[in-house]
Amino acid sequence: TKLIEQYLYKIENNIEDEHFPGYELVIETGWMLYQNDRIEEAIKLLEKYEIPSEEYRYSYTNLFGRVLYKRTAYKKALPYLKRWRRMIWETEDDGTEEAKKRLERKCMSCAILGANYFKLGDRENAIECLETAIKEANNLGEVLNCMNQLSSMYLEWEEYDRVIQICDEMIKKYDKYSPAYCLRLLANCRLNNEEEILHDYKILNQISLNNTNVYKLITDYFINNKKYDKAQAVIAQAEANQIDFTPKMMLQKIKVLRLLNAIEYKYQTEELLSKEYYINVDMSKYIALLIDH
Repeated sequence: TKLIEQYLYKIENNIEDEHFPGYELVIETGWMLYQNDRIEEAIKLLEKYEIPSEEYRYSYTNLFGRVLYKRTAYKKALPYLKRWRRMIWETEDDGTEEAKKRLERKCMSCAILGANYFKLGDRENAIECLETAIKEANNLGEVLNCMNQLSSMYLEWEEYDRVIQICDEMIKKYDKYSPAYCLRLLANCRLNNEEEILHDYKILNQISLNNTNVYKLITDYFINNKKYDKAQAVIAQAEANQIDFTPKMMLQKIKVLRLLNAIEYKYQTEELLSKEYYINVDMSKYIALLIDH
């Protein structure tokens, strides 16, 4: 944006800004670059203009840790994120607005640090951080987001029973929280629990299911279990809900039609692949994905 360029010019030429005096302009510009996904520029800015005094240590540490995390530089981000969390915990509640704002970041700092540990393969610290984040959450939204993050980690670790347990807890707190049903459905697909899969699929449809990946997941499950009529029913439901079909889902539909030996298979295949949306799409990679799954 123009404002970012103006700020960068002022910083480079040591021009004072009336709204963000001194080093505050560097911090503000860094956040703007971060929010606009100009991560490399944010890193260069923070490396070039290090903090002039301890007054800015907290803001710099918070920003640089999160910039590095977003850059996927997890090893470099770790000391900054750890320091950020420690600085929050060491904040004295003196009744000021600044102290209140910092202390309300306990949940966020633990959640981000936990995510960073997860990316580094540090299971124990990832779990500890997320469990602390849940305890320190300021509201139900933060609780559910952190529980969802923790459940997703267990999914990656293939601990499906634990995934289901956390999802059950989320649903008890808010029974219309769709991410919990999606994660539980995925775990049950891995465990081959068809009754539970259909139960959550039904609920998701009632909540207003618009997640293309969920339809693909359930369709894959039924195809892999040779229940092609049920796979076809899921695809039909997706069409009824006016879901935008990805190339993968289009190929699923073709595959199901072929496996059902449907008479219209040949004609629908020609029709689907002739649509303008797919003219320049390399379908081979999607075919490979369907075969793999």
